[in-house]
Amino acid sequence: YMSRIPHKCEAFEGEFSIGKKRITANSYVKDHQKFPKIYSSIADIILGLKKEGDFLEVGAGGAFLASIIAKKASNVKITATDISPDMVRLGKEYINKQGLGNRIEYIHSKGEAINFPEKKFDMIYSSFSLNYWKDPILLISNLEKYLKPGGIIFIMDFRRVWWVRLIPQFIWRDVPVILAGYTRKEIHRLFKKNRKKVPEVNHIYPFSLSITIRNNIRHEKS
Repeated sequence: YMSRIPHKCEAFEGEFSIGKKRITANSYVKDHQKFPKIYSSIADIILGLKKEGDFLEVGAGGAFLASIIAKKASNVKITATDISPDMVRLGKEYINKQGLGNRIEYIHSKGEAINFPEKKFDMIYSSFSLNYWKDPILLISNLEKYLKPGGIIFIMDFRRVWWVRLIPQFIWRDVPVILAGYTRKEIHRLFKKNRKKVPEVNHIYPFSLSITIRNNIRHEKS
């Protein structure tokens, strides 16, 4: 059995480490912008679950995914959040360059501390950030407060697989990120341990997984 190796840092500020490699928020964002097809396919999965409405993204990074979703779906308004001030700055710059400032609002917040007294969302989503969360159950429990009736939480992340250990990090920088990922059994155990309903967890080839949580409470008929 290959144990999970958690990250040492949770926020991307200044220069930080992923495994043995030192990078910045700027270099991280530029690296992820090299994979538009991957992010476009994630956007399609999310929009397949909810085609319109108010969306919330947790761990939005450089706002690449949020911008793709906004361009694909004109009836979606997005609130993007990130724990890192550097990411928020870079994300706002990218949103404005894409001409999406009226469709995407970007705020600085930890997922556990997200607080919208008078706002709820049709879709709350996150991609490739679960492996950085110190307390996933605490964070997800907070997000559930802001789901509209019939709303969905969709979380996609790397899934830890044993053979990734065989890949040297100088060949692939994201090896430590995958080693910090969860398996489906671990997700199930986390929810059971905290007496929460076990969500739908699906494997996505070759080494990703998705968590889908549905708020099945419907609007009351007047």
